[in-house]
Amino acid sequence: MREFGELATDIEALAARAAAGDRSLEIARAMEDLLCDGYAACLQVDSHIRRLDRRRRELIALGEEGHRSNDLRVLDERRECLERCAAEARRNLAALRERFVRIGGVQAALR
Repeated sequence: MREFGELATDIEALAARAAAGDRSLEIARAMEDLLCDGYAACLQVDSHIRRLDRRRRELIALGEEGHRSNDLRVLDERRECLERCAAEARRNLAALRERFVRIGGVQAALR
């Protein structure tokens, strides 16, 4: 899975090239690949969040004694972090998608 930090760096680099006027076939294909990889990474995080939610429900069903309440706190923190990262990635991907469309989108990538 592509790391969100790497994803953000790659999006910034492609956005800078597009802003500088690069409308090449190479950049269109790179944008398309990055959009696919980025949205796939977000979907993987969504799946992980669902697993955390399932585990949280299991812990709650067992009761909040001692280490379980600590486990719940850790799960909640992890979930919050993942949600924030995925939301930021989706905002960055939406901006990249707009640039992709402006340079001709799929038609540019097919040339």
